Formats: sequence, C-alpha cells, structure tokens
Amino acid sequence: MKTIKNLLLFALIATFVSCQQTKTDKAVKLTTFQDSVNYSYGVIIAQNFKMQVPDADPNVVAAALKEALTDKEQFDPMLAQGLLQKKQLKASEGNKIKGEEFLAENKNKEGVITTESGLQYQIIREGTGEYPTATSKVKVHYTGSFVDGKEFNNSYKGGQPIEFQLDGVIKAWTEGVQLCKVGGKIKLFCPYQLAYGERGRQGTIPPYSVLVFEIELLEIVK
Repeated sequence: MKTIKNLLLFALIATFVSCQQTKTDKAVKLTTFQDSVNYSYGVIIAQNFKMQVPDADPNVVAAALKEALTDKEQFDPMLAQGLLQKKQLKASEGNKIKGEEFLAENKNKEGVITTESGLQYQIIREGTGEYPTATSKVKVHYTGSFVDGKEFNNSYKGGQPIEFQLDGVIKAWTEGVQLCKVGGKIKLFCPYQLAYGERGRQGTIPPYSVLVFEIELLEIVK
C-alpha cells in the first residue's frame, strides 16, 4: 500500500507540473515562502519515489491518476496492487540470483577471505592499533555500494565519521569490523542474510541485496 500511496503522490505532482508547463511552458514561479515550502514537498516526494520506483513512466502514472479520479480507471486497485507485488517479486528474485553469482565469483579473487558465516572480506590497509570487540563503540568512515558499483552511502561526503556500537548494526558489520585493526581499512562483501535480508530497507536497499562496504576504522571510542 505504501508503494501505491507514493505512486499517487508522485502522479499528483507530475500532473500538476505537466499542467503548469503546458499552460506556460516555463518552470513554476516561487514568489512566496509558502510556494517554496510546497515546492520542497514535491522535491522530497519525487526523490523518494525515484529511489523506490526508478523505472516508472511519470506520464503513464499521471494519466492513471487522472482516469482513477474520474472513475475511468482501466482496472481496480486490487489488481493494481497485485501487479505491483508481482513486479517486486520478480525484481527480488533477480536481485538474489545476481548477488549469489557475484559472491561465487568474488570469493576466488586474490586477497578475498570467506568466513564461516559467508561474509567475504579483504584487508585494504593494515592497521597498527588494536582490534575492536563485538561490544566496542567505534568511529569509522565508510562507503556503501551495490554489486554493480552504484553507491548508496558515503560518510566522507558528509564530512563526518560515524560512531556506533558494533553489536547494534547489521551482522556483517558486527563481524567484519572486528577483523580490522584501528588505523586500518577493510572491504566487506556482505550476503543479504548478513545485511538487510529478504525485505531490504524501504527506499534505500532492495530485497536480497548483496552489499559492499569499504570501512576505515578510525578509533575505538573509550
């Protein structure tokens, strides 16, 4: 249902923008503070929608909204929900297969070690400090990406390292960061079972995603 609600919100925005551009052929003018606030709503909703449904055609979505609002929809909401669920299932199955193929090939690469849990890791830079434990609080810089190299998170871009308890994050991090000394850098190749699982993370991580992290262990916070 969340996906459908997002579709409707996006379609509403797309319809409004389309109408505005048809009438004026210009970008909407923001003349008041409230105009800017309203525009901000649209930007945030559109960003979230693009992450969740990157292959959607805004023209078709907008047309569906217009037809539904005038009781002329081509099929009912139950069928629409079923089609979306079918699409998500197919995408999930494809993602799982892609991840398994990646890990099967990656484990044979030079310097890659596989642990009993299935986590694969590679030491990029040896540290000189101590190893953290499962209950340590650590400070790190990191990048996170999918197996195709597309980045979804980067603490360096934010300008600030992050701090967290090792027993309070995904299993791959709890295990993997313990394999790195302070001052070192490690690359983790995380099976979905050790990351965000079969469900993924809404709006960010698709289901069954194998994730790749490069983690620089800066400090064990005392």
